Amino acid sequence: MAAAQAPRRDWVLDVLDDEGIDYVDRRADGGCLWVPGGSNLERRLCTVMKRGAGFRYSKMGGRATHGRPAWWLKGYPEERDAKPESLLVSKAELDALDVGDAVFHKAFGYGEVVDLSDKYVMVSFENDNHKKRPFRQFGFPGAFYQGLLRIV
Repeated sequence: MAAAQAPRRDWVLDVLDDEGIDYVDRRADGGCLWVPGGSNLERRLCTVMKRGAGFRYSKMGGRATHGRPAWWLKGYPEERDAKPESLLVSKAELDALDVGDAVFHKAFGYGEVVDLSDKYVMVSFENDNHKKRPFRQFGFPGAFYQGLLRIV
């Protein structure tokens, strides 16, 4: 029987600790880093995701969360600047955004803009059940400035 590896400390855990966010880290054994909680955690995890941690959301969580909803991350991501140039969006790009344009969200994947107003953008994602949830609504332009949505 192989001995369990010693836990590895990384910048992601430092940020989660600083934010007071609970987690279960199983990465040393080939598992994932789990942050139990629902979509209400998305705003709190935004800081760590902007810095390079590609958390994904699972409604059913995993064994580490006893089947409760959670955000998960595999591996040890490299840290990048909190506001990298690739995430910045210009006013011209936002002005050019229109219905039918493709966007990307880290948790929901690729989607298409289905409606756009001066306050909201509605997106239909490829992985959504379109009968139950035909679209998701985000604040506009804030979702792009915060890096939640990216124009593809």
